[in-house]
This record gives sequence, C-alpha cells and structure tokens, in this order.
Amino acid sequence: MKEKAREVMLKLLGGSTDEHMIFFNANASKCFADLAMKYEQSGFLQEGDEIVLAVENHLANVDPWQKLADKCGVTIKWWSCTNCNDIYSSLDALLTEKVRIVSISQSSNVVGIVRDMKKVSDAVQRRCNAHVVVDGVASAPHYFPAVSDISVDWYIISSHKNYGPHLGVLLGRKTAIVSLPVSPEDEILDNVYRSWETGTVNYEGCAGIVGLGTYFSQLARYGSSSVNQSSVLEGSRKSYHHSTLVEKEVREAYDRIQIAEQSSFRFLHEKISLCKHVKMVESSTKDVLIPILSFIHGKINSKRIVEYCAAKGVLIRCGTFLATDRLMHDLGFKDDFVRISLCHYNSLNEVKYILDVLESIDDWY
Repeated sequence: MKEKAREVMLKLLGGSTDEHMIFFNANASKCFADLAMKYEQSGFLQEGDEIVLAVENHLANVDPWQKLADKCGVTIKWWSCTNCNDIYSSLDALLTEKVRIVSISQSSNVVGIVRDMKKVSDAVQRRCNAHVVVDGVASAPHYFPAVSDISVDWYIISSHKNYGPHLGVLLGRKTAIVSLPVSPEDEILDNVYRSWETGTVNYEGCAGIVGLGTYFSQLARYGSSSVNQSSVLEGSRKSYHHSTLVEKEVREAYDRIQIAEQSSFRFLHEKISLCKHVKMVESSTKDVLIPILSFIHGKINSKRIVEYCAAKGVLIRCGTFLATDRLMHDLGFKDDFVRISLCHYNSLNEVKYILDVLESIDDWY
C-alpha cells in the first residue's frame, strides 16, 4: 500500500520514477521543518550563503529557513512579488552566486495568484547553483503541479487539501536528494527512505492516497457520453488495488476542476467587487488565479461576517492565515480579513447563496 501510494502521488504531481522520489510525513509543516534540518545536517550551507524567500510564503515555509539561517550564519533575502510590475525581474535581481536555496509558494493561501515556477527555476539555473523549494499546498488542489515540466528540486503538498487523507507529501528530485547526505548510506538512493521517513509511515493515510488516485480517475472520466458510468465506478473500484491512473487522466481531471471552479469564482469575484465598502486583498485577475477570495469590509468587522454566515450555513473564515508581516505590510492590511475558498464541488447555486447571505447583512451596501 505504501509503494502504491508513492506511485499514485507521483502521477498526481506530474513527476517521474526516473527523476523523483516521494516521501510521506505527518503534514506539510513537518515536511518543511525536516527538509530544513537536512540542509543543516548535510553541511550544504556555509556561512555567508543566502536563502531567498517570498513575502507571500506561509509561515510554515518561513520559520524553518529563518532558524536554519540563524544556525548556519546564512542571510535571508526577501522577494516582494506582490507590489511589483515585473516580479520575475525583481527575483532575478536577488539571485547571486551566494544564493543556495530559493523557497517560495506556487500560490499564496491569501493572494491566490499561481506563480510561474518554470520562470523561477530557469532564472535560478541561469544565475546560481541553488535548490528550488516549492510550497504547493494552496495551488495543488486546483492546478496541476507538473513537476517534471517546471524543473524544481522539491515540491511539498498537504494531501488533505487535495481531497485526500491528512498526510504531508515531499517530492524530491533525485539529484537534490543525494546532495544532502547525512550519512554514507544516504548517498545510495535504495536506502534513502530510512533517513527521510522517520518512524512508521501512516498506512491508513497511504490507503487514502490510493483512493485519491481512484477519485481523480473518476473525475477524468465521469460524465462522458461515450463512457458507461457504472463501468467507470466499477473500474475505479478495481483500480484501488491495481492502479491504472495515467498522467493523461490527471491532466483531464485538473482541466475539469478548473472549468468548474473558475466560472463560479469569476461570478463571485465580480459580484463582491460591486460593493464599494469591500477592499480585496488583491483584485487583479490578469494572472492565473486559484479560487480564493480575500477581503475586508469597510463597515463590518470580519469576525462578524464569518459568524453571521455560519448561522446561515455558510462556512468561511477570517484571520491572517499565517501570512508574513511583510505580506500584510505590502498589501496594506493590519486587521483580519475574510477568506472564501471554493473547490470544484461547489456549485454556482451555492455561490449565489453565499452572495445572498452576504448582501443580507446590515450595512453590506
């Protein structure tokens, strides 16, 4: 079951057995913490080296690197990729021969723009000998990671955000894995799991990931007029034990996810934007976006909005969602904001109901 889960997850992330390996952990935060510890223990970093972090990063992708920098005498450089017309040029300006790690989010869990990881990795390869670490927790539920295409060294997701079990997933490029040996055994890829997966892997979680592969296979085929639906379900039950998931199905499933999400998201974004009291965390839609909408209402406290919606059966959240102080400063926000997150299983009728509830709050307009 563990090996089958690795096989399924590799396909879901768009990796290859020749180039990548999959490691499981308790959660994504633990993946980042353990990865940073490997960099420390292996001696990969030297005093005076540099790490580039994005201001959009979730704190789980900030704190371990800051601790690592303190221990190793390394400098943290911040990439401000929110208030900048040409963000990739601003990244390029930070890249020097001293940069050894570039760790960023493919999508912020607040802003929601999908960053072009291929441009990032190409820039890093041109300018310095550094590893690229990507936080895919917010983006992977909505956007196919395609890690073989973007040429990054590490990619981390949280499986429960991808409609699966609560399990952290770390995908590593084999060339990056062998460059972080803690013991001589780590230089042999056949032995590397002993070092990277401490303790017993959650076998129930592995079974859930295999089931997740079945779900994506169903998404890719369900509703097709040329396919008998009972055969789809029966085939999916069989594939639980004999995985037939292929990349073509994964891409098709993600295409369907985006079609379902984007129509509802654009409708929600357009309608909420009509309220003159609403300030979006970022309202530009010129880039690819995941369906996350964050805002502050000028007259209504964010907590009040969330509590009112909960009483009406609408579950949204408020807070800063472990964003960095730098991002809050860049966006011009000090207080908690409301966040509405959609997924492919949210219907347009549900979105219309959300809007009806919001508009029924006193002082909304």
